[in-house]
Amino acid sequence: MGSRELPWQGAEGLEGYSFEGTAFDRVVSVNYFCKEGRLDSGHYLFPFEDLDAAVESYHRLHQDLVKIYGAPFVDNTPWPMSSTPKDPRSIQSDPRNYLTSWRTGNLWISASVMKGAAPDDAKWRAIVLYRKLPGGARPNKSLERTRER
Repeated sequence: MGSRELPWQGAEGLEGYSFEGTAFDRVVSVNYFCKEGRLDSGHYLFPFEDLDAAVESYHRLHQDLVKIYGAPFVDNTPWPMSSTPKDPRSIQSDPRNYLTSWRTGNLWISASVMKGAAPDDAKWRAIVLYRKLPGGARPNKSLERTRER
């Protein structure tokens, strides 16, 4: 699908695969982690940018993920999902702490911005993580019903 394999840079002993490809109309690094030969989780790492550009990339990613998965389960970003304004107490004031998560079926999807690994690195990147949930995990609708009780 137009991707190219990258050397595995994960922890020793983990079964994983890395690729460079396109996702969400951007070039990204794609990493898959397997457990006992089965896909367990993966993530898309967007290119490093300054913080403002990474937050803008995250905003576009947020919009794309909402189109795919609907309203998030957790959303502490200022970007409204509807004409109803968000409760400001649920929004992080610092964009470095924005986090959006969805639960759908047995999948947990989270998006955020993250800082480069080096302590003096001023670069940031948008990231989206996909993680398989245990078989008994409930989708958003089940959780919403639980909250109403």
